[in-house]
Amino acid sequence: FDGLLDWQALPNDRAEAMFATWPGPHTWVVPTTGRVPHWITGAHDAVAARVSAHPDVIALCQAFGGPLVSTSANPHGQPPARSAAAVEHYFGAALDGLLDAPLGGLERPTVIRDALTGAIIRA
Repeated sequence: FDGLLDWQALPNDRAEAMFATWPGPHTWVVPTTGRVPHWITGAHDAVAARVSAHPDVIALCQAFGGPLVSTSANPHGQPPARSAAAVEHYFGAALDGLLDAPLGGLERPTVIRDALTGAIIRA
């Protein structure tokens, strides 16, 4: 995330609250520095960020040598994909690869919060 996310834009108490939740299943929308490509940010000046505690995701990031960029494993409005087969059903040939590993154990998608305000964006 170094050089990509604008940690200095966050009030100290908000940054502390965010960092206290990581690693873990907590997603925060964080301002970018402007170095994040447009194909990731779209019309936004922030991105949703998470530092995973999932051992397979950690291993993949370490093998790759950096952060991963991903989207949800389901099209907008569709139920979450709870298996590799469901992801393949949704995306098929559009997949470049698939990490088929156990899920993290949550019943629902993670809460998403605004890192600047702490407001809940998705409960």
